[in-house]
Amino acid sequence: MTKVTIVIPALNEEKALPVTIENLRALDPAPDQILLVDGGSEDETCALAERVGLEILIYPKKGRSTQINYGVSQADGPVICVLHADSRLPADAISVIRQTMAINKVALASFTPRIAGPGGTRWGTTFHNLYQNLVRAVAPATPAFCEGCPVVVG
Repeated sequence: MTKVTIVIPALNEEKALPVTIENLRALDPAPDQILLVDGGSEDETCALAERVGLEILIYPKKGRSTQINYGVSQADGPVICVLHADSRLPADAISVIRQTMAINKVALASFTPRIAGPGGTRWGTTFHNLYQNLVRAVAPATPAFCEGCPVVVG
């Protein structure tokens, strides 16, 4: 079975983190490793993570991309899921990740986010993100279209 590590970049996420932690506890099956990579929080982010037993990595520089890269370098397994501290995964996410990454032609995959706020789902933004993911998946990889595009399609 392929090991799955969840990497959570964080900076002052004490308000969002409790819901994310609750979501992580509900994953079935559970991930093999969860790394919270903190970029210098000045709130209770690390204390919350420590209380529930998350592995905390302190990265001395602020910056989501550098924190993610550091977390990926410290992961035990070959499959990494980057999860923002204010995001939630479906309960079967680990199974879906393992099944998807077992396909030989897949090197990178993504969940399509549903964007929500205090008023509920923000359907315009959600459909825009879905459309972008679909276009990237089926469009030819031309420099004019994909310059800077992080999506790799097998």
